[in-house]
Amino acid sequence: MTTLPDGAVATTAYRDVPWSKKELLIGGVLGLVLVVAPVLLLGVGIAVISVGGVSAVPVWLWGPVVALSELLLLVPPFVVLRRHRVGRAWLGFRRHALSPALPLGCGFLGASFVINLLWALLLKHFQLDVQPNYMPLFGTGLTGLAWALFAGALVAPFAEETFFRGFLFAGFRKEVGLLWGTLLSAAFFALVHFTPTAIVPIFVLGVFFALLYEASGSIWPGIVLHSTINTLALTAGYLAMR
Repeated sequence: MTTLPDGAVATTAYRDVPWSKKELLIGGVLGLVLVVAPVLLLGVGIAVISVGGVSAVPVWLWGPVVALSELLLLVPPFVVLRRHRVGRAWLGFRRHALSPALPLGCGFLGASFVINLLWALLLKHFQLDVQPNYMPLFGTGLTGLAWALFAGALVAPFAEETFFRGFLFAGFRKEVGLLWGTLLSAAFFALVHFTPTAIVPIFVLGVFFALLYEASGSIWPGIVLHSTINTLALTAGYLAMR
């Protein structure tokens, strides 16, 4: 196995990632369980408290719990790195040239707006919402917005790109090739968001992020694009509440 130093310039060497198919599958399932567990436990706790007539759980608690659930996605990939004694460059943490990352990222950003608009128009015909506004979960005012941006536009893009692209996509790409690796990682990405009416645009975003990683050889462009999209969506949700 070729050692790829942290911070190394992107090369095709990273495509031969050290983790096995077994590690990929176990890590993938474990990551999905870990990301769901904190949010599910809080939801169950709120339901139990409501039935018991106890005072409601503070709304601000959703911010730290969502951030924690996202951070838990980092456990499987970094455990695998430690097991193989290789650096984080194998997860895509590498330097990259602005070209093709910048023009491709801008193109994907514009395409995501068009796809979301067309999907929203289609669902509107059936009187459905593309995606519920999650901002009320984090509270009202600037404090709620701050928690939402911290969890959804800072922690989530970093953790999700590391897990879904750096770990899953890279592993699937080695095992089944670029096409199926892209589709499988995007499918996992869409399903974990648990929003049936938004599964198509989220899946397409997963494809965009994988292709951006493939083209640049680095995970950073995907993190920036992911963060930009989430920031715009959360800010729009905040403004819709006012």
